[in-house]
Amino acid sequence: VHLRNPRSTQENETNHLKQTIEKIEKIVPRGSSVFQLPITGFPSDGNREKMLPYAHGQAYLASSTLHWSWPSFSIKHKAWLDRIQSLNGNDMIEALSLSNFRLIWINRFGYSDNGAEIIKKLTDAGAVEILVNSSDRYTILDLENVTNRLLKRYGKTEFEKQSNQLLNAPAIIWGEGFYPMETTPDGRLFNWSQKNSYFVINNTSSTAIKFDLSFLVASGKKGDLKIIIDNNVITRTIETSGIQFEIPIHMQALKRKKSLLLAKWDKFLFPQAKIVIFIST
Repeated sequence: VHLRNPRSTQENETNHLKQTIEKIEKIVPRGSSVFQLPITGFPSDGNREKMLPYAHGQAYLASSTLHWSWPSFSIKHKAWLDRIQSLNGNDMIEALSLSNFRLIWINRFGYSDNGAEIIKKLTDAGAVEILVNSSDRYTILDLENVTNRLLKRYGKTEFEKQSNQLLNAPAIIWGEGFYPMETTPDGRLFNWSQKNSYFVINNTSSTAIKFDLSFLVASGKKGDLKIIIDNNVITRTIETSGIQFEIPIHMQALKRKKSLLLAKWDKFLFPQAKIVIFIST
């Protein structure tokens, strides 16, 4: 019986990864941020096509001067990542530029078409491929031109304002009754909900915020819908075509709680708005 030893293959892949990252680190400034595609979760980072679990983590381990987007730990980072995941093409690269990313790292093994579609969309929108044809697995896109384009459009002050709004936008946590997020064929994110469910909005910024919460609720059958936001109750008759809501929300600034034991600011108190949904059909 011949047993295949994968060690040589793994060594070749590791060396190729290290060499690719070494080339990148010679091109971009020290401390540059790299956004990794495809987007995968943590810790439930399963296989994606030919891309093995935790493959994005290998890039971090092989790097010495770059910052990497994977994994996502905090409420704030997860909320930001959900927003990025909902974008495509030009909207995605501009949002990443406003989020202070210099590069996009694409592991083509994570796509059924070897990344052809996502690479075309991003390069058509203005991202520039570097290290062309240097890897059969990784494609690296530079966002420097995109950042310069946005600075020219907005000016430095407005660019920083847009960046702050994106990085400190409210964070949504889906609670009991909601199923994992899915995507429609045209790229819109949605959640299936049980008859009783809730979600929480957190203000992760250091300033008070006001915004309009916009969402659509639809059901397979006509019925009664009740939404509770803090002490306010909204009732509607739900139709199969859905109901669009625009609800004004005001949230206080993020506060930090001082721990007497550790004698430092180590706990965050997120101002919250809890939205509870009841559907009877």
